[in-house]
Amino acid sequence: MDALLIRRRVTLEGEVIPLETENIDLGCANNRLLLRWPVIIEHRINENSPLWSLSKDDLERENFEIFVILEGTDSN
Repeated sequence: MDALLIRRRVTLEGEVIPLETENIDLGCANNRLLLRWPVIIEHRINENSPLWSLSKDDLERENFEIFVILEGTDSN
């Protein structure tokens, strides 16, 4: 399982990156998760998080997507 933060960014030089992606850690060992329903997945916002520099107000105003990719196999 992978998660990506997708957002627009303007560099210090003024270059616009319309769809910058950054990995988000969901705290799953080896990116593996047993999918029993319901599943609660969390992302802790700490100094390693791409959301660390955003304040509560920034989070409410910022336009971004968190894209979660699940892959699985069927044992049948």
